[in-house]
Amino acid sequence: MKVVSENGEAVLRLRSDKAAVSVYREIKLNLAHHPVLTWKWKVTKLPKDGDARVMNLDDQAAGLYVIFPRFPSFVNSQLIGYIWDSNVPEGTVIQSKKNPLVHYVVVRSGGGSMSKWITEERNVLEDYRRVFGQDPPDVGGISVMIDTDDTRAEAESYFARIEFSRTGQANLQPPPNRFVKFQQPELVLPK
Repeated sequence: MKVVSENGEAVLRLRSDKAAVSVYREIKLNLAHHPVLTWKWKVTKLPKDGDARVMNLDDQAAGLYVIFPRFPSFVNSQLIGYIWDSNVPEGTVIQSKKNPLVHYVVVRSGGGSMSKWITEERNVLEDYRRVFGQDPPDVGGISVMIDTDDTRAEAESYFARIEFSRTGQANLQPPPNRFVKFQQPELVLPK
């Protein structure tokens, strides 16, 4: 994991070789007020056999996880992972085979958009209601991850600006005072 400059912007580069790596940022956010999550990412190398539907192939080149903490500990937290999977079709929503509290939303699949920066937008409030069947608690954290430990493969991905907003149409070039540092690439929290 390394912060690099690309086109004058600080971005987080994640590389994995038969491992899993994540970076976490604690936040407190009410999705009723700021339901839309927008981010930029690109994948330059996929774990060839990665497939979130299969326990021993559950690897992705990129995942952005929204964490909903539950008492008494972090292990009880619910997560929605917005993933770039190698083989699962886009739009698929599945429960993790490893942890029933984790649900994946496959935002991208395969190599068709590889090596291109893509801006994504998800209404996390709607996704939570669809996945868990109820209104969400406050968001307690966010994490980006790369995972190749099951397939024993290599992968590489990049993340840039991550922002929660009221309506979508996020301004991915907001004034600097709206940013909270997220290992240099920035996580934008609402005012």
